[in-house]
Order: sequence, then structure tokens, then C-alpha cells
Amino acid sequence: MSSFEQLHPVLTPHFKLDWLTKFPVKEIIHEFSLSPTAQTNIQIPQQPLEVVAFVNHTMRQVMAQRELTWGFSTLAAPTFLGFISIQNPHEEVTNISFWYTDISTAAFSEVFNRTVTFITDHFESKIIQVQLNNVNSELSTLFTQAGFTTVNELTWQLKLT
Repeated sequence: MSSFEQLHPVLTPHFKLDWLTKFPVKEIIHEFSLSPTAQTNIQIPQQPLEVVAFVNHTMRQVMAQRELTWGFSTLAAPTFLGFISIQNPHEEVTNISFWYTDISTAAFSEVFNRTVTFITDHFESKIIQVQLNNVNSELSTLFTQAGFTTVNELTWQLKLT
């Protein structure tokens, strides 16, 4: 794939996934100050300058094709709700990381499933992996429905053929 530049926005029936830089940084700072509904094992910055550095670093990683990260909002209201990231997209094991607030796990499933489909459509990964920061029964159900199996209570994998 020559460039990740064309890989945005990505739409689902109810959500729009776009670069973090397409969202006002004040919205991202505000959301990161809230307790998340769910997240993977990633460190979320809390201070405004740390959030700006996080967004800049993330976009540099995207442009270097090391990860593909989108912020997401509903189609009805373009307010930042969280992000989802495809890390190591060119490796055998590709990781999905995410952080979100203000939506249900059922709603998030639309974003998650679209990301899984995106990986299978655009990359040659053999395994998609998710590593949670704590046990979450609703996410466990989502992962099971998407065909993932547990490696341990916090790690889930989908083996692709």
C-alpha cells in the first residue's frame, strides 16, 4: 500500500472514523479527562500538552505507515467519542487498540467490526489481537461474536486464514 493518506474517512452506518487531527483538540482533551467506557492496555495522556503530543505522535506514526488510527464520532454529531487503532498493520500479528466513552459496547461493535474487516481487506495479517486493560464481559461477548478466542483473560485473538 503506497500511502495511508487515502484511508480516511471510513464510514459505518452510524459512525465516521477520521484522523485525530480532524477533531478539535479541545474535544480530545475533554474526552481524555473522562473515565472511559472501555479501553485496551494503552496509556492515555491527561494533561493538555501531553494530549497534543499524543495526537502529533500518532499522526506521525500513521504517515510512516506504522499504525492506522482514527478518531470516531457518530454521523449525527461530529463530536469526538474515542479512537481505534490498527497497530503493526504490516506484521503477522496486528493489534487493535481503542479508547472510548459516551457510547455503549453494542454501538462500539460497529466501529470494532468495521476495523476488523478493514484489516482483513487491506493487510496480510495472520492474527488480529486485542489486549484489554481489565476484564470486560461486554467486550468479551463482542469479541466472541466476532470470532476471537481468548489467550488469557485480557488477550483475545482472531486467527485469519
